[in-house]
Amino acid sequence: MAGYVKRPNRLRPWSAVPAETSILDNVRDDVVTKLHFMVLINIRWLILVNIHFMVLVLIQFNRHCPW
Repeated sequence: MAGYVKRPNRLRPWSAVPAETSILDNVRDDVVTKLHFMVLINIRWLILVNIHFMVLVLIQFNRHCPW
């Protein structure tokens, strides 16, 4: 099969039959999804904070320099 990565298996050492997903694989996938979720939340939070500070700076600037 094209593009298939052979995985070591205890019963059949280098067969192309996919083994059952181990606990470590599941834990790694879970950690990766949690990290990705945290990064997305942090990016969204930083964007909101930046918009908030930009609005505050614009308000102060308009107070100091009214057109």
